[in-house]
Amino acid sequence: MESKKNPFFSIVSISFNQDEYISKCIESVLGQTFQDFEYIIQDPGSTDNSREIISKYKNDPRIKIFFERDYSPSDGLNRGFSKAKGLYFLFINSDDELCSNGLEIMYREIISYPNYDVYSGAANIIDSKGKFLRSTYSDQMDLRRATYGQCILVQPSTVFKSSIFRKVGGFNEDNLISWDGELFIDFAAASAQFKTFKKNVSQFRITNTSITGSGLSLNRIVKEQKRIFKKINKRKPSIFFGLISFLFRLQRKFLNINDTLERLLYGRISGRFFK
Repeated sequence: MESKKNPFFSIVSISFNQDEYISKCIESVLGQTFQDFEYIIQDPGSTDNSREIISKYKNDPRIKIFFERDYSPSDGLNRGFSKAKGLYFLFINSDDELCSNGLEIMYREIISYPNYDVYSGAANIIDSKGKFLRSTYSDQMDLRRATYGQCILVQPSTVFKSSIFRKVGGFNEDNLISWDGELFIDFAAASAQFKTFKKNVSQFRITNTSITGSGLSLNRIVKEQKRIFKKINKRKPSIFFGLISFLFRLQRKFLNINDTLERLLYGRISGRFFK
């Protein structure tokens, strides 16, 4: 009997009380023009209608559904990827969406430039109703700038080799704020090679309850950045951490000019209030 080959992509979504958006998220994955993927959905215990909505897709052979408790969002992602068999991994939040040709764009980048470990594109930022706000573009990874919190990859538009994910041991399950950013920094510290490009792959939704849209406490974010700095550099950050971070932030405005122009045209996103 011929064994089934592993899928090219494994996609994981964690969902908790997202019945307003989860169906759109799932449909955006299933409607891809590139179909060589598996889709793993983790729900730790939603109390709204999410589980009923997710269960409607249980007979689709591309989907694997797991209703199991987790310790944190990053624990849920680790659980999902522990079951994944794909060559490349991607995680998309249950309130985000993939563009209809998102996986195809990623596939073409990988085939055209096969010597990279991480591929990161752009995204449309949308509000709770799906209205376009602006586009956002990934930075080219620089480990030093990243440890100061000033190198950002667009999470739902980023795919990476399953081997580099396993090499770093997956997500830090204690990081409750920036688990995706820490994962990408861990990749860089493990000498992963990054490729960025400017095509839109996903729809990144911002709401008043999302971490970005809510303007999460700056003190909590800075505390997490300093912890990651110490983890990577094996030393505590200096008293000039804030100043250096600010200077790198200014530098980022010139290095990622496309993102800067979008911000100038359409305004800031983080901490902005949405109806």
